[in-house]
Amino acid sequence: MRAVFILLCALLTTLRAQAERPAPVLVQVDDSNPPFMYEVNGMATGVYPALVKAVFTRAGVPVQVRAKPWVRVLNDMDRGHGSIAGVYRNNDRVRKWDFSVPLFTENIAVFMRRDADWRFTDFSDLNGRTIGTVRGWSYGESFDTARAIPLLTAEDTQSDRHNLRKLASNRLDAVLAVEEAGVNALQSMGITTIVAAKRYLSSNPAHIAFPKNSGREALLQHLDKAITELKREGEIDRIFLQELNRMATAEPP
Repeated sequence: MRAVFILLCALLTTLRAQAERPAPVLVQVDDSNPPFMYEVNGMATGVYPALVKAVFTRAGVPVQVRAKPWVRVLNDMDRGHGSIAGVYRNNDRVRKWDFSVPLFTENIAVFMRRDADWRFTDFSDLNGRTIGTVRGWSYGESFDTARAIPLLTAEDTQSDRHNLRKLASNRLDAVLAVEEAGVNALQSMGITTIVAAKRYLSSNPAHIAFPKNSGREALLQHLDKAITELKREGEIDRIFLQELNRMATAEPP
Protein backbone atom coordinates (compact mmCIF):
# COMPACT_ATOMS: atom_id res chain seq x y z
CA MET A 1 0.00 0.00 0.00
CA ARG A 2 2.83 2.39 0.84
CA ALA A 3 4.31 1.83 -2.64
CA VAL A 4 0.94 2.60 -4.23
CA PHE A 5 0.61 5.76 -2.11
CA ILE A 6 4.08 6.95 -3.15
CA LEU A 7 3.27 6.23 -6.80
CA LEU A 8 0.02 8.21 -6.56
CA CYS A 9 1.80 11.15 -4.93
CA ALA A 10 4.43 11.16 -7.68
CA LEU A 11 1.69 11.05 -10.34
CA LEU A 12 -0.19 13.94 -8.74
CA THR A 13 3.01 15.98 -8.50
CA THR A 14 3.70 15.38 -12.21
CA LEU A 15 0.15 16.30 -13.21
CA ARG A 16 0.27 19.46 -11.07
CA ALA A 17 3.57 20.52 -12.66
CA GLN A 18 2.13 19.96 -16.14
CA ALA A 19 -0.98 21.96 -15.27
CA GLU A 20 1.12 24.86 -13.96
CA ARG A 21 3.45 24.89 -16.99
CA PRO A 22 2.46 27.79 -19.28
CA ALA A 23 1.03 26.91 -22.66
CA PRO A 24 3.37 27.70 -25.55
CA VAL A 25 2.83 31.00 -27.37
CA LEU A 26 1.60 30.41 -30.93
CA VAL A 27 3.66 32.29 -33.55
CA GLN A 28 2.60 31.88 -37.17
CA VAL A 29 4.69 32.38 -40.32
CA ASP A 30 4.30 32.12 -44.08
CA ASP A 31 4.45 28.57 -45.46
CA SER A 32 5.92 29.41 -48.89
CA ASN A 33 8.70 32.00 -48.62
CA PRO A 34 12.01 30.13 -48.52
CA PRO A 35 14.61 30.62 -47.16
CA PHE A 36 12.89 32.93 -44.67
CA MET A 37 9.83 30.89 -43.74
CA TYR A 38 8.25 27.82 -45.27
CA GLU A 39 6.85 24.41 -44.43
CA VAL A 40 8.53 21.02 -44.77
CA ASN A 41 6.66 17.87 -43.76
CA GLY A 42 4.27 19.89 -41.61
CA MET A 43 7.06 21.77 -39.80
CA ALA A 44 7.75 25.51 -39.93
CA THR A 45 11.27 25.92 -41.31
CA GLY A 46 13.62 28.72 -42.34
CA VAL A 47 15.19 31.89 -41.00
CA TYR A 48 12.21 33.26 -39.05
CA PRO A 49 11.14 30.01 -37.36
CA ALA A 50 14.76 29.52 -36.25
CA LEU A 51 15.04 33.13 -35.03
CA VAL A 52 11.70 32.97 -33.20
CA LYS A 53 12.75 29.80 -31.37
CA ALA A 54 16.07 31.37 -30.38
CA VAL A 55 14.39 34.55 -29.13
CA PHE A 56 11.75 32.76 -27.09
CA THR A 57 14.32 30.36 -25.67
CA ARG A 58 16.45 33.32 -24.55
CA ALA A 59 13.34 34.92 -23.00
CA GLY A 60 12.47 31.66 -21.22
CA VAL A 61 9.04 31.40 -22.85
CA PRO A 62 7.75 28.23 -24.56
CA VAL A 63 6.73 28.74 -28.19
CA GLN A 64 4.99 26.87 -30.99
CA VAL A 65 5.82 28.01 -34.53
CA ARG A 66 3.26 27.13 -37.21
CA ALA A 67 3.46 27.74 -40.97
CA LYS A 68 0.43 28.33 -43.17
CA PRO A 69 -0.58 30.58 -46.09
CA TRP A 70 0.32 34.20 -45.41
CA VAL A 71 -3.17 35.54 -46.08
CA ARG A 72 -4.60 33.17 -43.46
CA VAL A 73 -1.94 34.26 -40.95
CA LEU A 74 -2.87 37.92 -41.54
CA ASN A 75 -6.57 37.11 -41.20
CA ASP A 76 -5.91 35.34 -37.89
CA MET A 77 -4.09 38.43 -36.63
CA ASP A 78 -6.98 40.69 -37.63
CA ARG A 79 -9.34 38.41 -35.68
CA GLY A 80 -7.07 38.65 -32.62
CA HIS A 81 -5.71 35.10 -32.81
CA GLY A 82 -2.09 34.05 -32.30
CA SER A 83 0.86 36.16 -33.35
CA ILE A 84 3.05 36.60 -36.43
CA ALA A 85 6.76 36.74 -37.29
CA GLY A 86 8.62 38.10 -40.29
CA VAL A 87 6.11 40.92 -40.79
CA TYR A 88 6.67 44.57 -41.77
CA ARG A 89 5.19 47.59 -40.01
CA ASN A 90 2.90 49.92 -41.94
CA ASN A 91 0.37 52.54 -40.90
CA ASP A 92 -2.59 50.18 -41.04
CA ARG A 93 -0.89 47.41 -39.06
CA VAL A 94 0.42 49.76 -36.36
CA ARG A 95 -3.18 50.69 -35.55
CA LYS A 96 -4.08 47.03 -35.00
CA TRP A 97 -0.97 45.27 -33.76
CA ASP A 98 1.89 45.69 -31.27
CA PHE A 99 5.40 45.12 -32.66
CA SER A 100 8.71 43.91 -31.29
CA VAL A 101 11.95 45.67 -32.06
CA PRO A 102 13.22 44.64 -35.52
CA LEU A 103 14.10 40.98 -35.69
CA PHE A 104 15.84 41.19 -39.06
CA THR A 105 16.07 43.67 -41.96
CA GLU A 106 15.03 42.46 -45.42
CA ASN A 107 16.17 44.07 -48.66
CA ILE A 108 13.42 44.14 -51.31
CA ALA A 109 15.01 43.60 -54.73
CA VAL A 110 13.54 44.34 -58.14
CA PHE A 111 14.00 41.28 -60.36
CA MET A 112 13.99 41.84 -64.14
CA ARG A 113 14.69 39.94 -67.33
CA ARG A 114 18.27 40.34 -68.55
CA ASP A 115 16.96 41.44 -71.97
CA ALA A 116 14.56 44.08 -70.59
CA ASP A 117 14.62 47.40 -72.45
CA TRP A 118 14.45 49.41 -69.20
CA ARG A 119 16.38 49.63 -65.95
CA PHE A 120 15.33 50.24 -62.35
CA THR A 121 17.12 53.27 -60.92
CA ASP A 122 14.39 54.80 -58.73
CA PHE A 123 10.79 54.20 -57.77
CA SER A 124 9.33 56.16 -60.70
CA ASP A 125 10.73 53.53 -63.10
CA LEU A 126 7.95 51.19 -61.92
CA ASN A 127 5.15 53.58 -62.94
CA GLY A 128 2.91 52.10 -65.62
CA ARG A 129 4.49 48.66 -65.33
CA THR A 130 3.08 45.29 -64.27
CA ILE A 131 4.82 44.04 -61.14
CA GLY A 132 4.62 40.58 -59.59
CA THR A 133 3.88 40.56 -55.87
CA VAL A 134 2.86 37.99 -53.25
CA ARG A 135 -0.72 38.09 -52.01
CA GLY A 136 -0.99 39.71 -48.58
CA TRP A 137 2.54 41.16 -48.55
CA SER A 138 3.37 44.79 -47.91
CA TYR A 139 6.40 46.11 -49.79
CA GLY A 140 6.62 49.39 -47.87
CA GLU A 141 4.44 52.48 -47.69
CA SER A 142 5.62 53.98 -51.00
CA PHE A 143 4.83 50.88 -53.03
CA ASP A 144 1.54 50.23 -51.24
CA THR A 145 0.47 53.81 -52.00
CA ALA A 146 1.52 53.59 -55.66
CA ARG A 147 -0.42 50.35 -55.96
CA ALA A 148 -3.56 51.88 -54.44
CA ILE A 149 -3.62 55.02 -56.65
CA PRO A 150 -2.73 53.12 -58.98
CA LEU A 151 0.50 54.29 -60.56
CA LEU A 152 1.36 50.71 -61.48
CA THR A 153 -0.31 47.31 -61.78
CA ALA A 154 0.50 44.76 -59.07
CA GLU A 155 -0.38 41.14 -59.88
CA ASP A 156 -0.58 38.91 -56.82
CA THR A 157 0.26 35.22 -56.71
CA GLN A 158 0.91 32.87 -53.82
CA SER A 159 4.73 32.85 -53.99
CA ASP A 160 7.91 34.36 -55.41
CA ARG A 161 8.43 31.22 -57.46
CA HIS A 162 5.12 31.68 -59.29
CA ASN A 163 5.97 35.32 -59.99
CA LEU A 164 9.45 34.56 -61.27
CA ARG A 165 8.09 31.93 -63.65
CA LYS A 166 5.68 34.54 -65.03
CA LEU A 167 8.53 37.01 -65.42
CA ALA A 168 10.65 34.39 -67.21
CA SER A 169 7.80 33.87 -69.71
CA ASN A 170 7.53 37.64 -70.24
CA ARG A 171 4.12 38.01 -68.55
CA LEU A 172 5.41 40.59 -66.04
CA ASP A 173 7.75 43.58 -66.24
CA ALA A 174 9.38 42.90 -62.87
CA VAL A 175 9.03 40.94 -59.63
CA LEU A 176 9.52 42.24 -56.09
CA ALA A 177 11.04 39.81 -53.61
CA VAL A 178 13.38 39.71 -50.65
CA GLU A 179 16.79 39.44 -52.26
CA GLU A 180 17.86 36.12 -50.75
CA ALA A 181 14.45 34.52 -51.33
CA GLY A 182 14.38 35.59 -54.98
CA VAL A 183 17.93 34.45 -55.69
CA ASN A 184 17.25 31.13 -53.98
CA ALA A 185 14.10 30.59 -56.06
CA LEU A 186 15.88 31.36 -59.33
CA GLN A 187 18.74 29.01 -58.52
CA SER A 188 16.44 26.17 -57.50
CA MET A 189 14.39 26.53 -60.71
CA GLY A 190 17.46 26.85 -62.92
CA ILE A 191 16.35 30.23 -64.33
CA THR A 192 19.28 32.28 -65.64
CA THR A 193 17.39 34.88 -67.70
CA ILE A 194 16.47 37.00 -64.65
CA VAL A 195 18.68 39.25 -62.52
CA ALA A 196 18.16 41.62 -59.60
CA ALA A 197 18.51 45.36 -60.19
CA LYS A 198 21.58 46.94 -58.62
CA ARG A 199 19.42 49.16 -56.38
CA TYR A 200 16.96 47.86 -53.80
CA LEU A 201 13.36 49.02 -53.83
CA SER A 202 13.51 49.32 -50.03
CA SER A 203 15.01 47.88 -46.88
CA ASN A 204 12.32 46.80 -44.43
CA PRO A 205 12.73 45.72 -40.80
CA ALA A 206 10.73 42.58 -40.00
CA HIS A 207 9.16 42.02 -36.60
CA ILE A 208 7.22 39.75 -34.30
CA ALA A 209 3.74 41.18 -33.70
CA PHE A 210 0.68 40.53 -31.54
CA PRO A 211 -2.89 41.82 -31.82
CA LYS A 212 -3.41 44.85 -29.57
CA ASN A 213 -6.16 43.08 -27.61
CA SER A 214 -3.93 40.11 -26.72
CA GLY A 215 -2.40 41.57 -23.55
CA ARG A 216 1.15 40.70 -24.64
CA GLU A 217 2.84 43.98 -23.70
CA ALA A 218 4.96 42.41 -20.93
CA LEU A 219 5.93 39.51 -23.18
CA LEU A 220 7.03 41.94 -25.89
CA GLN A 221 9.36 43.65 -23.43
CA HIS A 222 11.03 40.28 -22.70
CA LEU A 223 11.26 39.49 -26.41
CA ASP A 224 12.76 42.91 -27.17
CA LYS A 225 15.45 42.31 -24.56
CA ALA A 226 16.16 38.84 -25.98
CA ILE A 227 16.40 40.15 -29.57
CA THR A 228 18.77 42.93 -28.51
CA GLU A 229 21.02 40.48 -26.69
CA LEU A 230 21.10 37.99 -29.58
CA LYS A 231 21.96 40.75 -32.06
CA ARG A 232 24.77 42.03 -29.82
CA GLU A 233 26.19 38.51 -29.57
CA GLY A 234 26.04 37.97 -33.34
CA GLU A 235 23.58 35.12 -32.95
CA ILE A 236 20.96 36.61 -35.30
CA ASP A 237 23.50 36.79 -38.14
CA ARG A 238 24.75 33.27 -37.35
CA ILE A 239 21.24 31.81 -37.57
CA PHE A 240 20.58 33.67 -40.82
CA LEU A 241 23.72 32.21 -42.44
CA GLN A 242 22.92 28.78 -41.01
CA GLU A 243 19.49 28.74 -42.67
CA LEU A 244 20.88 30.02 -46.00
CA ASN A 245 23.41 27.19 -45.95
CA ARG A 246 20.63 24.72 -45.18
CA MET A 247 18.74 25.91 -48.26
CA ALA A 248 21.87 25.60 -50.39
CA THR A 249 21.92 21.84 -49.75
CA ALA A 250 18.18 21.16 -50.08
CA GLU A 251 15.59 21.77 -52.77
CA PRO A 252 12.95 24.22 -51.49
CA PRO A 253 9.32 23.02 -51.25
